[in-house]
Amino acid sequence: YGVDVVVRFNGGCQGGRTVKTPAGESHSFSFFGAGSFAGAATYLGPHFVANPMVFMKEAEFLCSSIRKTIPDVFVNHNVQITTPYDILLNQMLEDNRPISHRLGSSGIGFGETIHRGDDYPLTFSMVEDSAKLINGLTKIRDEYFPKRCKELGLDPAGGQFIIADTNIFTNFIQDACTMYECCTLDDGSDVLHDANQILFEGSGGLLLDPVHGNPPYVSAGNLSIDHALSILDAIGINSIDPIYVTRVYTTRQGGGPLAHEVLDAGGRFKTPYPDVTEYDNSRNYYQGSVRYGYLDADALKLAINHEMNRVAHRGFDGVTSLAITCLDHLGDHGEAKVFMDGSLKTLRSDAYGDVADAINGHVGLSSEPFKSTGPTRLDVSHKNSS
Repeated sequence: YGVDVVVRFNGGCQGGRTVKTPAGESHSFSFFGAGSFAGAATYLGPHFVANPMVFMKEAEFLCSSIRKTIPDVFVNHNVQITTPYDILLNQMLEDNRPISHRLGSSGIGFGETIHRGDDYPLTFSMVEDSAKLINGLTKIRDEYFPKRCKELGLDPAGGQFIIADTNIFTNFIQDACTMYECCTLDDGSDVLHDANQILFEGSGGLLLDPVHGNPPYVSAGNLSIDHALSILDAIGINSIDPIYVTRVYTTRQGGGPLAHEVLDAGGRFKTPYPDVTEYDNSRNYYQGSVRYGYLDADALKLAINHEMNRVAHRGFDGVTSLAITCLDHLGDHGEAKVFMDGSLKTLRSDAYGDVADAINGHVGLSSEPFKSTGPTRLDVSHKNSS
């Protein structure tokens, strides 16, 4: 495929990417870059949030059932590490909220890790020194946890079964050390300078970024292109070709507003088109089921234009594109409902590409590089079952 390194430049292990290969391999990547099947290395940038427990689970799966080896992973020394106590705080906070008032958290401690930040740091480079690792984790458990509970109005006693469990503490230390041994500490200057082609893999929807979303129903992290530009700045590259990806409809998992949401007569979630099937997005205890809405091309245009201005303002050149997926979900009629120019419009066409062209034309981008006639998900599932 020509890509040497996939850079996870924002987000964390809650950003799943499902990859299916022609050979029938399938995996939802959480920690490793989505180019791992193609032999690309993974680089975790300084703003990625790593979870050793997720790493161990995914590494064991890749070793046992697919590639029989752990893909190469390079990690910036500033990468923050999620601890069991960040996860505990996250879940206690969500459990304390009425279900109708939950903010959409996945419950794996991403936002709490970012909040803890520099006050009680636990970074990838600290894992190298076992004394620093143990001391840092002890402070988070004994000092930060009760302090943060007070800030959030939570009763620390609600988490004592986790706090008092020494096995959780020691198992995390072991997982963190194993993760460190399996990865290579790198500030990016080596692995990225040696690469012929670099692919940046974002995490989370752009409309969940604090700038474009609806607080408090937004990500705790920066979901814009900023961190990717900073990584390129550091290695002296001033060119990038951003590719924004959207389904032909909108999805959201968790609380918060969803423009043009599709509901049935009883107010229950409904898919926008009969052929929509979720193969990989299962129900999450804290987020609930996937919600659907008709694509808001106006909001998409505003967010992407804002991103393009960021790129130009920082002195980068390149070509911005928009890839539209799941066009096969429109079914045989090829009819899509899209919010454009302030109203919901119906796009009718005999060819899926014409629908994509209409949306791209509204946003002001070209879909030409990404036109394809297949295979569809249905094609892949038929091949794998035959």
